[in-house]
Amino acid sequence: MKLHRRRSVSRMPPDPRGPQNGLGVYNRRVRGRQVALMAVALGGVVACSSGGGGGSDGGGLVTCAPVDLCAQVPVARVTAVCGTDASAIFYQNTPGNPADTDTCIYSGAGPGMAFEIDRGCFPSGAAIARAYYDTPNLASMLPDYTREDLSGVGDAAYFQYSPLRGQGLLYVLQGNLMVFLRDDQAPDAAVTKACLLVLVGDVLAAH
Repeated sequence: MKLHRRRSVSRMPPDPRGPQNGLGVYNRRVRGRQVALMAVALGGVVACSSGGGGGSDGGGLVTCAPVDLCAQVPVARVTAVCGTDASAIFYQNTPGNPADTDTCIYSGAGPGMAFEIDRGCFPSGAAIARAYYDTPNLASMLPDYTREDLSGVGDAAYFQYSPLRGQGLLYVLQGNLMVFLRDDQAPDAAVTKACLLVLVGDVLAAH
């Protein structure tokens, strides 16, 4: 599935801290690479292999283990599906509490990033994953973002979009996983939502 879009996007002045992902994590460019700075509360997501659950929530969980999201969703795939100008990637795995995190940053021609995928795996179970999913993110507090709850994707999902910033965000909860996708080159809400749903399908298909 290939979705085309125009490239002209109205941009907001950059945040001096760098672009923030939906999990409260700021990313700064260091020596030409994006380095994800993990917040204590939660950072992105870890690729998790299927396996026995464990944790406090009983069965139906996956066992958290690092997986390279950049290899799972290559830059060519992101460019083809979402029409970004991404050309370089940076992967980082960050073990932590309450979630282990895998992050893939896709850099474009301009400053900052073009696209981001995070996957958080909560070893203690689905209940804590749900609690973080239900916690309002920064975009929920800003007037220029709309929110649409989605059905048929994971256990729960919602899409946020800001025409002012040209940014689309997708959050998906599935068991003890929380997946986050961010498109910073998003001039159209419907096209952006469609492309993010395609790519989150790639991520969840591994489980």
